[in-house]
Amino acid sequence: MTTQVFVYIATQTTYERAVPASGITPNEFQRQTANLLSDLALGQTRAGDLLFRPIEKSISGHLLCDGTLLSIDQFRQLYDEIGTEFGGDGVTTFALPDYTDQPITAPAATVTQNIVEGGTVSSGEAVTTPTNPGETGGTTGGNVPSGGRPIRGTEDV
Repeated sequence: MTTQVFVYIATQTTYERAVPASGITPNEFQRQTANLLSDLALGQTRAGDLLFRPIEKSISGHLLCDGTLLSIDQFRQLYDEIGTEFGGDGVTTFALPDYTDQPITAPAATVTQNIVEGGTVSSGEAVTTPTNPGETGGTTGGNVPSGGRPIRGTEDV
């Protein structure tokens, strides 16, 4: 069975929000704060990041990767990331990658995920010697395996 996947590209970086500055109206402060919290809840994206979806539905801040020519002035952040790699004249236009009618395959999953009550997702094996960013190491001595939250009721009191 073949399943169609739609590929979208982020047009701008969304995680570089700052706490609202002082000296603005209370309404503007509330608007900027609401936008900041909304962006944080939606996650972080960088211009050029790809998003794969099983449905063709427009997504705020993303464009369908269908080879469309775009204005450099209108999408400066995205142009700075991908340039004319997929087409365009590099003076006023650049092109999106075209993933329509392209087979997109994912490798077979070989890692087993374990999700425990506290919300920790791991491969099921404890990290004994941290070597990668985000690894906390060990299962004793106060560390939580894989950097997750402790299971309720097991916190040191």
